[in-house]
Amino acid sequence: MKRITDDLRKELKKPLGKIYRELKDMDLRADSTVTVGDRVTQDFIKSGEIPRMAVVDGMIERKRTNIKFEGFQKKIKVANKRSTISDDAIDAIKEAFQKDLKTIIEVDGEEDLLTLAVIKEAPIGYKVIYGQPREGAVLVEVTDKEKKKVIDIISRMEDCYEG
Repeated sequence: MKRITDDLRKELKKPLGKIYRELKDMDLRADSTVTVGDRVTQDFIKSGEIPRMAVVDGMIERKRTNIKFEGFQKKIKVANKRSTISDDAIDAIKEAFQKDLKTIIEVDGEEDLLTLAVIKEAPIGYKVIYGQPREGAVLVEVTDKEKKKVIDIISRMEDCYEG
């Protein structure tokens, strides 16, 4: 398991991509889009499409939601503590990319940092959307450059025991 450091926390306050006020302003294809976060996943589904993968934790801005996400072909449940990236979450993301099914990963804990793992594991050309509180949604186009950036960030996280 990896845990964020204070220095990285400050660095990650800056969005990894371009911020959009509304998803309709993004050029997206559902079969190569991953949403991370309950609000962006809800907004994407409201647009009439199901993303290739969604990662949700049942919370929006630290408040519990009752959103029921429908239309996914596979559901994976994982534990991921706040401020971490668990090995189980990484395995679930890898599994979701290996199978050609619309997959939702339901996180017991927090999904925020899993954006990094999604970008690291996503095929080149995919688009990853995550929420930027009170600003909108961030769109990251997965390229070699973006993958290298998140691999560097993950490598600077602390290793810790998952007990």
